[in-house]
Amino acid sequence: MFADRMGLSEKQAFNYLDSHKGMAFVREHYNVIHTLDFDYAIDDVLEVCKMNGGRL
Repeated sequence: MFADRMGLSEKQAFNYLDSHKGMAFVREHYNVIHTLDFDYAIDDVLEVCKMNGGRL
């Protein structure tokens, strides 16, 4: 869903999330994130990525 929302391929989305600590955030906070609406979860992950140099 992240890839679709951002207009990226799945590989590009994974690489972006991985390099800007979005994947680490999801792994660390999965117990809460999986209870959120997808749009809220994506917003949270995008914010983490932006705080770590992401520019989408």
